[in-house]
Amino acid sequence: MLRQMRSRGVAKPQRMAGRILFALCLMALFIATVGYAEQTGQAAAPTFADPAFQRTWERTDKPAADGIVKRGYYWGPQPFDKKQEQYAEGQGGARLVHYFDKSRMEINNPNGDKSSPFYVTNGLLTYELVTGKLQIGNEQFVQRPPAEIPLASDNDDTSAPTYATFTGLMQGAL
Repeated sequence: MLRQMRSRGVAKPQRMAGRILFALCLMALFIATVGYAEQTGQAAAPTFADPAFQRTWERTDKPAADGIVKRGYYWGPQPFDKKQEQYAEGQGGARLVHYFDKSRMEINNPNGDKSSPFYVTNGLLTYELVTGKLQIGNEQFVQRPPAEIPLASDNDDTSAPTYATFTGLMQGAL
């Protein structure tokens, strides 16, 4: 009977289906492994724009990423955007910054003491988003409109409060 099926070309589609099923199983195993690695903090190590950013993140957030401590992140699980931004006292009128989920790391004085825990600073990102006052130097600010993006929700949630919603509460606070 099997010879008859093979002669009619029936066995070949079955082998093809078996190969497809095998490939799908391998793909599912790969996806599950990646998901497990991300959940357990074993995902690929983040890359940083400067070793000082990495030292600061490792001191504060790596224990949370590794599951050693049970708390939220101070910065976030990994950096996602690095750039040079205008800063009057910075080298060449710019400073190196690295954005995370929850905050922004900054190197405002690249000639400062790199061993100091204050060599990398935490930017006033939330203040800038609420007030629209973008800091471009130690004592210099540019006024922009407060951010009309949700403070804590999906970007398409029209009922969520935005950073601009809190502008009135910040007047005179800092």
